[in-house]
Amino acid sequence: MRNKIYKRFAVGIGLLSPSLVQAQKAFFVPEPLVMPVHSQGNQLHLSAGVGGGVGLVTSYAITNHLAVYISGTRNPWTSSHTSLLGGRYKVDHNDYAIAGGVGYLINPESERWVVEVYGGAARHSVDNLHYSVSLSYEDPGTKTDASYWSFNGQVNLNKRTKRLELGGGIRMTYNAYDKFQFQDYAASTDTRLLYKDLWSINAEPVGNLSIVMGRFKINGQAGISVPIVEKERNVYVQNVHTLEEGMVGGRIDKVGIAAFILRFGLQYNLDLGND
Repeated sequence: MRNKIYKRFAVGIGLLSPSLVQAQKAFFVPEPLVMPVHSQGNQLHLSAGVGGGVGLVTSYAITNHLAVYISGTRNPWTSSHTSLLGGRYKVDHNDYAIAGGVGYLINPESERWVVEVYGGAARHSVDNLHYSVSLSYEDPGTKTDASYWSFNGQVNLNKRTKRLELGGGIRMTYNAYDKFQFQDYAASTDTRLLYKDLWSINAEPVGNLSIVMGRFKINGQAGISVPIVEKERNVYVQNVHTLEEGMVGGRIDKVGIAAFILRFGLQYNLDLGND
């Protein structure tokens, strides 16, 4: 009897799968690119900004050519949105990311074009509840719970002037999910969907603009993360009480691991060797 119930639910999920893909909100939140634009060795770069949450970045140029960095982003807030059809909804976030890596500074002392190469890894956790606030009844919402690793390499090219830094970077990222759960409380409080073996390789071009004011810089980044290689997902339905699983019938091709990258922040470069 229980197997028949799972099979019927799985068939229903398979038929509704296109709408479920659209309902999954913010399961992929790429971090901004690391772009300190170091000008010399023994230089400390500090950055605080907003974009996918509140983030902090620290980069240290150990020598004229070697740098290390670490960054963290946290989003514990609720955001409000309006759909294309005019519906209003909110998303309760509980997201974080932490990243670190190393960089090679090709020509930090250049007065024109500065080239930097970075590589690193990041750990992401996404936990959000998405619900409508424009319905005549209380919407129980949909919940997404996901975590994944990302491994990346990037190249930055920025033109440096006295007042501006203008350019951008391109990052290639491998994303590997170890957890991806989705539950529609209006459909069922006893079952949820599991997406297994999900990964992608994304290209992430980002533009960069900084207004330089002495050691301080007002910085903005804008770009996009798009999958160039993406694995088809295996979908399972799971009982939240017994944790029993069954594969969803029917084929669902792609999740769509893509997102915009936006960040606005304040940066500060400190030349430790001169102070």
